[in-house]
Amino acid sequence: MYAFGLSSQDAMFSILSLDDTYLNPANTFNPFYDNSLLKFDLQFRDQWNSVSNGDTYATAKVHGEYNVYLSQYDAWNVGLFWLSDRSSSNGLKNNNLQLLGSYTRKLSETRGNNYSHIITIGGGISFAQTNADLEDLWFGRQFNLNSNFIDRTLTSGEEFRIDNHSYSSLDGGLRWMYLLEDDNYYMAGLSIAHLNNPTIEGTNANFSISPRLLFQAEAHLDLGEGFDHIPGLIFINHGPFWQLSPSYGISIDIYSDDNSFSLISGVSARLINSVNGIMMDAIIFNLGLQSNTWSFNFNFDLNSSALKTYTNNNGAIELALSYSINRD
Repeated sequence: MYAFGLSSQDAMFSILSLDDTYLNPANTFNPFYDNSLLKFDLQFRDQWNSVSNGDTYATAKVHGEYNVYLSQYDAWNVGLFWLSDRSSSNGLKNNNLQLLGSYTRKLSETRGNNYSHIITIGGGISFAQTNADLEDLWFGRQFNLNSNFIDRTLTSGEEFRIDNHSYSSLDGGLRWMYLLEDDNYYMAGLSIAHLNNPTIEGTNANFSISPRLLFQAEAHLDLGEGFDHIPGLIFINHGPFWQLSPSYGISIDIYSDDNSFSLISGVSARLINSVNGIMMDAIIFNLGLQSNTWSFNFNFDLNSSALKTYTNNNGAIELALSYSINRD
């Protein structure tokens, strides 16, 4: 059997929001809409625990962001995030540290922010390391036919090594927001990651990482007294792979005053291309709580592809926690 090419995608979460700078460095919080001065985010994804054999995968992200300058018409933000993606056996690891910055400009000349077009331009540089530890693999020579067990004391006849590879990546993005009144808005974003086509140096060959294109769109609109609806759409294309995720959420304001406290519930679908054509990979359910200073989100993937046979219809569990220090 011969392989003519190998492809892979960046680690991805199911909670895909217009506040996620991992997707787009222009997704920094908007100081004209958000009262935050300093913001922290934690996100964790646990995948394929229902598969009886093989590795499970855990992905974690820590993000911090600070508004360094704010005037009546423009603002500057800086941020830092760290992402870790690894298998349960630690055979495959990827660590990513990114420094990012963004500039936000309000296009209208009015003192208020209502009915204003707001543009954000962001950029980031990432420093990443991949690790492939082959020590946990076993080969046919190590299978003891007398006991029908794997015997790692037997010679494998293979050369074992731990491959560490580092690379840097440049990312850029743009976000547009039309801010209505009462915290309602229309928003869209476009970003390209790996603009410099970073190269991973392998033992026998070098492999370049293709650019990742992402488009996001979202609206937050009144549905009734204390009720808002949040339709959204995300498209990600990385090499030969792409995914399309339409979503719909409802926000219920429990207090309906200045000390807002909301319950958020939503559902989304993940459509992908595969060797079998276009298919729906998962239906994703979201439940969250949000206040003026913190938010909590829980996502559950329900597999709808052929993989559900091995996952018992379960995909992944994902948690996200955010905390903000607001301006006085």
